[in-house]
Amino acid sequence: MGSRSCLGRGLAWLELRLTLAKLYYRYDLKLMDDEVEWHRDVAMHLLWVKPKLITQVLPRAK
Repeated sequence: MGSRSCLGRGLAWLELRLTLAKLYYRYDLKLMDDEVEWHRDVAMHLLWVKPKLITQVLPRAK
């Protein structure tokens, strides 16, 4: 790809990190299915096979 592939790549990564930080700061994320064991259920043969990650997003108490 090289250094000239995309001028906005650094800005895009910065925006993504900022958005995720705000999400984790403002909301509580709860995994709905506690029985998912990622080491057992995630397999890589030719492509990644991942179980569904169903979460509940709740506003944090202030």
